[in-house]
Amino acid sequence: LWFLYFLIIYAVAAWLIASIFNKTSGFSNTINKSFHFLINNFWLRILCMSCLFFICLYWMGTAFLKTNNVWSLDPATLTVYFGFFGTGWLLFRSNSLKQLCAYPLWQLGIASLLFLVNTFSPWPADGSALLIRQLLVALSGSLFIFGFLALFLTYFNHYSPRLSYLMDAA
Repeated sequence: LWFLYFLIIYAVAAWLIASIFNKTSGFSNTINKSFHFLINNFWLRILCMSCLFFICLYWMGTAFLKTNNVWSLDPATLTVYFGFFGTGWLLFRSNSLKQLCAYPLWQLGIASLLFLVNTFSPWPADGSALLIRQLLVALSGSLFIFGFLALFLTYFNHYSPRLSYLMDAA
């Protein structure tokens, strides 16, 4: 249950960050405006998230996200997942979810194709192949994240008695 103590750390860090940079500061307004601009631009959003994801994978030295299965904190793993936590936090805080509804099926289709290429292609053991795999994982991961958000915001963002029953039964 490594994610639970990570979540506690992230919640405390978010509370500290929010209390340091309150809503009226100029720095906070600049961050909110920059994030809103980034979220509104489809290609910039995919590019920035892919770059962030690639940097994290490069730092970890793998073509997949590591999880922490011990009680000690791995700085790379903690930072990587904080990036995802922070992105979700800023999405919620800036009330920008409606801007993510573009091209859900295209994003998921391209992400699936990239995932299949990365998974089933024979890769040599040299360093350049690892960089290409990290790029493919970063791009497909970003497309999966925003594609699933777009899919559910576009097609499942309304009341449905059947879906409500399934969610309540779960």
